[in-house]
Amino acid sequence: MAAAGAASRRAPASFNSLYKGSRLVQVVQPEFKDLLSRRKEEYSRPVRQVIYSTPASNHRRDYGLKRAMPKPLDSRYITVDNLDTPYGFTEYNPGSSKSLVRKRLQSLAQSSIPIPRKSKDRPELSPLLYGSSNTQEQKFDPKFLQSLRSEFIQWLQSQSKTLQALYDNPRELERLAQQFLDGTRIGSGSNEPEHAPLGTAGLNYSLPGVVYNQPEGITATRFVPGRRLERNGHVVATAGVVAMSDVGGSVNVNNNWDDKNRIRQNLENFTVKRLKIAPNSGQALLTVQPHSRTNNRPGQLTPRTPTNYVSSSNDSIRTHNESNALYKLINNSLFS
Repeated sequence: MAAAGAASRRAPASFNSLYKGSRLVQVVQPEFKDLLSRRKEEYSRPVRQVIYSTPASNHRRDYGLKRAMPKPLDSRYITVDNLDTPYGFTEYNPGSSKSLVRKRLQSLAQSSIPIPRKSKDRPELSPLLYGSSNTQEQKFDPKFLQSLRSEFIQWLQSQSKTLQALYDNPRELERLAQQFLDGTRIGSGSNEPEHAPLGTAGLNYSLPGVVYNQPEGITATRFVPGRRLERNGHVVATAGVVAMSDVGGSVNVNNNWDDKNRIRQNLENFTVKRLKIAPNSGQALLTVQPHSRTNNRPGQLTPRTPTNYVSSSNDSIRTHNESNALYKLINNSLFS
């Protein structure tokens, strides 16, 4: 009895740890932005995560979800649209093509799709608990009303009775606008695309080399090798992905190089500035910058101008160029 009681007390903790580490909680469910989007069936979808199945589990069509997948499914990778439906099915799409891009990007060891900073606005209140979160100041803000103009026109066109009442009596426009604002959720701006939740842009947690996300402001310090595909240097190939270089043309590219094959043979180091995976097509959008144009890290300080150090018996400080940053650092640290 004591052993059974101890096992029952440990069961909830074990279930919580298993649930937090499962693939189920990593699949972010799409949410409706508002009533208008619900009528149009427009979802605010995050970046969908590719879910992987081992060969043994794939034989049973088991992907670690709520239920097994149908037998005709042959792909080892899937993306889930909806975990559960009223008919008891899981909406999914084969994800083999998307997983191939993620496998290539894993070799770069770079983060994908920086997580947006949290909004500084107050959190949006739930209308079920606190009532409407609208305020009179927000309702009649000119900038805010201008942003709702297109949505208000669509709202009028979707309701035939409301539109007919407006044709019969144009003075009804004020009342209809007030009705539209009362039904519109105004608040934190969390429904905007830049504040939408983002899922992990790599494979699931159980595989090595997952492409993790990181907040904005953290600069990657690992360089990736790549080859220029054009003479102007704006197109770069790295990890099997064609990337765009925001600084092109001049780094390690000679003006006399007219042969494209010779340009492609030159291997250079680049820094990844932006890495994004399109949620629909799975295409990788990669922006790189030549290493020589990037800022030097504290451990790799490079002099900006040449320095000529000459020994002198009377002067312990060498002759130098006063505009040299490295000399000033040494002078202030050692000779002051």
